[in-house]
Amino acid sequence: MRIVVHPLTLDTLGDLAGTAATNTFWTTQPGTQSHNDTASQPSGPAGQPRNADSGNPRLDKELWMHNTLTTWGPCAFTAYVTSGADADLAVPAATVVFAPPASLPGRLAFPTGPVSDDAVLISTVHVPPPYQGLFLEHRLIDAAVDELSRRGVRAVECFAVRPTASPADKATSPLIPRHAPILCSDVLEERGFEVAADDPAFPRYRMELPDTGNLFAAVEESLWEATVTMGFRIKVGMGAH
Repeated sequence: MRIVVHPLTLDTLGDLAGTAATNTFWTTQPGTQSHNDTASQPSGPAGQPRNADSGNPRLDKELWMHNTLTTWGPCAFTAYVTSGADADLAVPAATVVFAPPASLPGRLAFPTGPVSDDAVLISTVHVPPPYQGLFLEHRLIDAAVDELSRRGVRAVECFAVRPTASPADKATSPLIPRHAPILCSDVLEERGFEVAADDPAFPRYRMELPDTGNLFAAVEESLWEATVTMGFRIKVGMGAH
């Protein structure tokens, strides 16, 4: 088995894996019927929900992806799995979706908001049952974090559900449907996220990203110091003869 991860483009929107292709919990306003049923109400370029949906969740999700890709940039990665005799046949196995908070109105259902002004929000990782247990969530979160770091984003945040949360804990957030696609807190903690706002059921996690400009400057400075030091050592060595 081989696993490869690629960003989704306008040409590969059909590779949204599993429920990522139809679930619109994150892209609809909390409290609406379309949000609760995970039917669709696509967002416009500014992240504002439209007044009506097409009745086709798959189409509406593709419209949301198209709008986000064209106005903001890459907003999803898919992990492809190859196995069996046909090693060239790569099957979409999992998808992570991320975007500016304004483009994901489903965030308003969580008690631990708002998302910080300097952060991009990872909504969730969709992993169909046949591919669960392959740690695809970890690989896709890492891919999203690397992409956002490269783009100069200061932080990444994500809402999660605690596996230990009781039904009573979850009931305090009535705008979150029972089967809403939400990452497990354990996965985020394993990837280095820290709690930014705690809750018995739905904490918000955060990861600070390195300042790539300062990082490059630090690398250049280190290389310069190493070069100067090496030159000094060479001169000293030559003078010793």
